[in-house]
Parts: sequence; structure tokens; C-alpha cells
Amino acid sequence: GFSSAQVDAMEPSRAGAILAKRTPSKQAQRKPKRKQSRFELQFTCNQCGCRNSHSISHHAYTRGTVIVTCPGCQSSHLIADHLNYIE
Repeated sequence: GFSSAQVDAMEPSRAGAILAKRTPSKQAQRKPKRKQSRFELQFTCNQCGCRNSHSISHHAYTRGTVIVTCPGCQSSHLIADHLNYIE
């Protein structure tokens, strides 16, 4: 290895290459993104009787608020409200 003083005395391109090998990049330190688990929600609209199918994340369904719109009559349906947005 090289000491800090030796690296400081080198050409910038060579010193940069040596320092890059010493310290892991920020990209390598980050955790890989997980694929969000999603599921298909199917229900019948109680306004128009249209059958609906929507893809929602498990996180939103269990911890958030989920409102979906019926493609048949454009009415909104509250599926989950764990954040108490709707009274």
C-alpha cells in the first residue's frame, strides 16, 4: 500500500485510481432495492355493478390509504385507510 503522503505526491489520475480501490463506492454501500410486493385487488362496484381489477402494493394496503376509481362510473372507492385521512 501507499501512505497518504505518497498518494498526495502522485499524479491526480493515479492517486484517484488508488483511492478508488481503497474506499468502496457509495453505490456498493447502498442496499439493493427490493421489489415491492404487489397484489391484484378485484371487486364489484356497488354503484354501477362493474367488475374492477387494480394492482396495489402490499405496503399501501397494510399501512397506508388506498383509494381506487371505478373505470365504469368514475366513482372513488376507499379500500384501506390506516392513516385516518377519511372520516
